[in-house]
Amino acid sequence: MNPESVLEKTTKGAEEIETRKHKLDAKLRPVLIAVNGKLKASELISQFAQLGDANALLDELLAQGFVRVIALGG
Repeated sequence: MNPESVLEKTTKGAEEIETRKHKLDAKLRPVLIAVNGKLKASELISQFAQLGDANALLDELLAQGFVRVIALGG
């Protein structure tokens, strides 16, 4: 994950927050909740460093279609 990437929830991500339809892993859920279309990946990684490899968590959310990259800062 590029640390300058800005992420937003996809429709699937918003649906997961509202209904838990996709039964997202408990470790990924707080990261998904924090994705707001404004924070850079680096800010999210810092915020969730206590969960372990937060970069890998963001990559997993991206791979599963819960978030998407909307901008590359720089």
